[in-house]
Amino acid sequence: MRLPQLAPPLVHTKGQAAYLEIRSRILRGDLEPGTVFSQEALAADLGLSTTPLREALQRLESDGLVFLRAHRDVTVTPLTRRELSELNAVRIQLDPYAGRLAAQNATYAELEAISAAVPRKNLAADVRVAENRRFHRSIYLAANNQLLAEILDLLWDRSDRYRFILRPDEDPGSEEGAGHQAIADALAQRNGNRAAELLSEHINAAQHLLFDRLTD
Repeated sequence: MRLPQLAPPLVHTKGQAAYLEIRSRILRGDLEPGTVFSQEALAADLGLSTTPLREALQRLESDGLVFLRAHRDVTVTPLTRRELSELNAVRIQLDPYAGRLAAQNATYAELEAISAAVPRKNLAADVRVAENRRFHRSIYLAANNQLLAEILDLLWDRSDRYRFILRPDEDPGSEEGAGHQAIADALAQRNGNRAAELLSEHINAAQHLLFDRLTD
């Protein structure tokens, strides 16, 4: 029996709404890495009391996107080479694994969805990042392992900050696009080993592009 695909989170509480809004600002870089702000000021900006805000911030802290100090100030987690290396070290293990599972478990409809999700070229930065994530997530869902997809989604939340902030004007161009297409082709042929190899190369190449832009 196939597991159901992950659904977008539903907003049920003010704390959940605050979590999604602050998370979005952090991932887009609107709240810049290393920024320190007061909980009171942020609560006023969002039109919230401190109780739902605290709930949201505690979730963001567990996601690794902020850390709290003295119950008053909040710091957006800085971008560091160490974190980027750690994120990629985990992804380079899990993405190829997801690729092998997708080659084995994907339905024909899911394989078609992966091919249709290959990112287009010459896109604005925010659209490019969104399409890149959608392509990889289509592989995770086709792997038919919900826990794996959830873990990789969390890794993407943290690594997307690097893509948005460090590569705002860079177009990966045909080389990265060809990489995505090659991955989709390998999966369409149900060649799990080839898909895993291409995913490893793809992750390494992306890390090198981002790593050179960090100064810490």
